[in-house]
Amino acid sequence: MNKNIKISIIIVIALSIAAGVLALQSCKKESEIVNNFDNTIKLVNLYPDNQTEYPIKTTSVTMLSFASVEHYEATITSLKNQLEQYLDAFVEPYKNLSFDSLNLMMEQMNFNPDQPIINFLQHYGITSSMYLDYVNYENNWLSNSELVMEGCPQDAFPFAAVEMSLLNANGEVKIGNNILKLTSEGFVYIKSLDVVTLIRIDNGDMDALYEPTVTTNLLDKGKGTCTSWDHKNKPYEYASDKKVAMHVHFHSYPWKGSAEAEITSYHKKNGSWKKYSINMKVVLEAYFRDKDCSGRLNLLPPPKSKDTKSLSVSASSWGAFPQYRAEKGFSINGTFSFAGQQYFLTL
Repeated sequence: MNKNIKISIIIVIALSIAAGVLALQSCKKESEIVNNFDNTIKLVNLYPDNQTEYPIKTTSVTMLSFASVEHYEATITSLKNQLEQYLDAFVEPYKNLSFDSLNLMMEQMNFNPDQPIINFLQHYGITSSMYLDYVNYENNWLSNSELVMEGCPQDAFPFAAVEMSLLNANGEVKIGNNILKLTSEGFVYIKSLDVVTLIRIDNGDMDALYEPTVTTNLLDKGKGTCTSWDHKNKPYEYASDKKVAMHVHFHSYPWKGSAEAEITSYHKKNGSWKKYSINMKVVLEAYFRDKDCSGRLNLLPPPKSKDTKSLSVSASSWGAFPQYRAEKGFSINGTFSFAGQQYFLTL
């Protein structure tokens, strides 16, 4: 028998055995994830009190409800940890494989590193969310023969996948008696469950941003070279069929400032693109300014290195808005290592 045929048969058998083992491990892992869900999280419909007085096209808004900011943030942390554990459990037995073999195995086993997020959405009966819109956008973008980085997913959706899974398709979530709305340009925070004002904003009425129940940074991003909300992307093609997208962002929420550096790997196959697992390392250096663009708070989280398709490091500090700002060209710095190369990106 031809030597190459023998090798191919051995690989197929090995993949089949591994698939069976992974299926058992995945069932157990997904069961554990479901058991960790928080039953105090609710999917709710919010209605305006006096909707007949307003020209409102939508009569209610559906979103997840959290008891408090702490509850919301703890859920983000929990889901991030579940994603890391789920990926690590898959990769560990195959850490000696080449990246081509590892990616082939992921494809043949239909392994989805975002499965904990899918489980979360299904558990709460969520059929519409920013995360699902992001996935559709990304799939359409990857289907092109040329991967044009203008309008890439990280540009249209400058948020972590976990955060997007908690938001409805309009970027909204109920936190206590307030409603948070996130956009690629900034946030809107509406107090006292003022659903009428939210629906006005959703319908394009920007005068609603001046209502007394609203706090937003859409009207004023900062002072001088400092900003409360911004992001930057940098693509790099290191082979004719391989690219990475590097991303950094800063968001000043009503209760915290947050920075993130992320890298995503892509590989062209059969005329379209797919995310592609390689070894990557991310280092984030964040130096927050205050609302007057002075002072400095140094945040240097531990770097991360992993065999994965997408890797991020984040850092945040709590402080009431408008406490934190990022100085352009200085405050948010990402260092990205991949394929024997290293690149820097500063917001």
